[in-house]
Amino acid sequence: MAVHLAFRWIFLATAVPLAVSTGTPSRAGVGRQPNRGEEGDPPGAPGAERSPEPRPPGARPLYAAAALYGFTTYSVGFPVLTVAQDSGRLLAGIGAFLVLQATSALTEYLLGGRLGRGPGDQVARLGLLGSCGAALGAGVIAAWYAEHLDLPVLLVGVAIVGFVLGIVETVEPTAISVLRPGRRLGRGMGSLSAAHAAGAFTGNVVMGVLYGISVSVAYGYAAIVAALAGAIVLVAVPGLRTWQRGNGGGEATRG
Repeated sequence: MAVHLAFRWIFLATAVPLAVSTGTPSRAGVGRQPNRGEEGDPPGAPGAERSPEPRPPGARPLYAAAALYGFTTYSVGFPVLTVAQDSGRLLAGIGAFLVLQATSALTEYLLGGRLGRGPGDQVARLGLLGSCGAALGAGVIAAWYAEHLDLPVLLVGVAIVGFVLGIVETVEPTAISVLRPGRRLGRGMGSLSAAHAAGAFTGNVVMGVLYGISVSVAYGYAAIVAALAGAIVLVAVPGLRTWQRGNGGGEATRG
C-alpha cells in the first residue's frame, strides 16, 4: 500500500498463505482417541466398565461471560478506523491492524501449555487476563480519545486488545473442554460459539451506533461490559478450585 500497489494484487498475494494453511492440517496425522467410559455409553462400549470421571461444576458462568465478552467484542475495523482517522493516514490504520493481529498470534503461541492444570486455574486466567484485560484495553482507547493523548498510547490500547483476543481464543475452548468433557463436549463448544455469536452481533451493532456519537463512549461501553464479564467469571472460580482440590488437583487437564 505504501507504494500504491493495486488492491487486486495485494489480495491475490494472500492466496499463497491461504493455500498453505488449508493444506497443512491434512498432514497433521491426528489419531482417534479411545472412549473414556463417560456416563451414557451403551453397555459393552469401549471403556464402559470404567467409572465415569467426576465432573466439575456447570459451565453457565462461562457461557454468560462468553456472551458478555461478545457484547464487548468489536470488529478489528474499529481500532483500524480510529487510528486511521486520528493520524489521517490509511497506512497507520493498517499498522494498527498488524499490531493487533501480531500480538494476538504471539500470545496464542506462547500461551500453549501454560493455561494451568485445572478448570479453576483456566477460568481464573480467563477472567483476569481475558475479560478484565479487555476492559483495560478498551479503557485505554477511550481515555486516549477523551484526553487527546498521543498515538503511541492508542497503539498500546490496541496491543492490549490483541493480547486479550489471544487469551480468550486459547483459554475458552480449553476451559469448556474440561467443564463439558466426553460426549457433552460438542454441545458445550456449540453453546460457547452461540453465546459468542449472539454477543458479537449485538456488540458490533451497539459499538457502531455509539461510535457515531462518540469514540470514547463506544470504547467506554466496551470496557464496562468486559469488566462485568470478568466479574462473572471470577465469581465462579472459588467453586471450581474447591472441586479441583477435591479431585486430585486437575492433573489430567494440562493446558
